Amino acid sequence: MTELTIIPETSGAVAPMTPMEMISKPGVYDMPAAIYHADPCEEPSLSASIAKILDDKSPAHARHAHPRLNPTDDVDGKKSFDLGSACHQLLLGSDDEIVVINPADYPAKNGNIPTGYTNDAIREARDAAYAARKIPLLPDQHAHAVSMSEAAAAKMDQNEELSGWKSCGKPERVLIWRDGGIWCRSRLDWMPSDGKGFFLDIKTTEMSVNPEVIGRYAMNMGWDIQEAFYRRGLRALGISANPKFRFVAIEQSPPFAMAVVAIPPQVAEHADYKVEKMVQLWGECIRSGDWPDYPRRTVWIDPPPWSFTRHQERWAMPEPMFKPERKSVPSADALRRSDAAQAPLTSSGNSK
Repeated sequence: MTELTIIPETSGAVAPMTPMEMISKPGVYDMPAAIYHADPCEEPSLSASIAKILDDKSPAHARHAHPRLNPTDDVDGKKSFDLGSACHQLLLGSDDEIVVINPADYPAKNGNIPTGYTNDAIREARDAAYAARKIPLLPDQHAHAVSMSEAAAAKMDQNEELSGWKSCGKPERVLIWRDGGIWCRSRLDWMPSDGKGFFLDIKTTEMSVNPEVIGRYAMNMGWDIQEAFYRRGLRALGISANPKFRFVAIEQSPPFAMAVVAIPPQVAEHADYKVEKMVQLWGECIRSGDWPDYPRRTVWIDPPPWSFTRHQERWAMPEPMFKPERKSVPSADALRRSDAAQAPLTSSGNSK
């Protein structure tokens, strides 16, 4: 097993690293999330999330999203309450990044207790947590995240593959390696100590994780690319020649349903091919300094087959959809009979 290197937390917000502080040695690292997301490699590195952007969009989009090539104040992408991140921390037992902010501790000048982040004092506490790269939670949000993580942990232990998963391994290990002349990095949610158990990635979502529909969501979110990228790093560092990987998908609303997801071998093989291409493309862009977006030529679109099928089915029906209703015009004889039927009756009961 590759030796673990620990990089300690810095005080306050993470400042840009100087070249002397950059990581120049491949290995397994234990570091705060803020340092990882800022990219600590001596040269801008490729991550699974950037590889997904390369595959789905373009090098220009990947460059724009990269923390070193396009630095922003918020390296985590957003500053908002993230139930998924909180559950993730609690489930893995690494909740030191969570700060619970109790409104009762931040009364207004008139003594009123704020409802949420509704006065200056509690907003300052929230912003201080963000500045320290922590996750600020109100008490009810924290209670929700705890319930969610506890439900997920119990259900994971009921899975025959994952039962007892927490007894042998460590959370949030960072892999840094060289690949085809470029630096690469990944942050594993869970890495088994012996390299033989299941490597895990925790996903939370507002969508359904019903096994009948989760496959489409997984492919749209690039889980296959993520797994292939992680496996590439584990092999490069000699941690596992054939790592076993599972995604744990958890719904964010009660009853906090969960599904354990595996990528099929044929999909994993194709994902390996895609990642190989992304590694090559990243290397070319790093060396050339050129980050193209889409072709400048006119693009002829290729409508999906369903668009033709839908049109054919719509107009081939015996009664076509949207067919205008044809209003019938009554004959002159019908109008005379109608007038006669509605004429007033005489005293003898007959019409005039």
